[in-house]
Amino acid sequence: MTRFANIVSACFDAVELPLPMSARIGRRSQPLPAAGDDDRFTRSVQLAPAMLTAEVTLRGIAAAEGLTLGQSGDLSLTLGSTQAGQLSRVIRLGVAVLYDIELTYTQQGMARATLKFAAQAGGNNDPFEAHDE
Repeated sequence: MTRFANIVSACFDAVELPLPMSARIGRRSQPLPAAGDDDRFTRSVQLAPAMLTAEVTLRGIAAAEGLTLGQSGDLSLTLGSTQAGQLSRVIRLGVAVLYDIELTYTQQGMARATLKFAAQAGGNNDPFEAHDE
């Protein structure tokens, strides 16, 4: 089983996102139940178009302060390997749109920024890509 460890690098729209603490990628959809007037229970369930989202948390806020809501571009993450000779893993979301920037300040420790993205697809192409490098 291939395992990956730390986030080696993160980049959005050709802007390096330094000191990444964590990243989370989610795929989700909503059920669209259908039934007739005389049906007591749902007869079929379809899914709304899938949504692909990402959240990246950084130590420090300088990079986040230079970004703007609605900015779009590729979001890529490189994950380090856990074994000698194993390749790194690159995860890419094509045409990610930045829709939320949260800056967190603490009494002790570094400030941090959380960036939230939603990916757009070109046609029916999956905007998610992952490969070993």
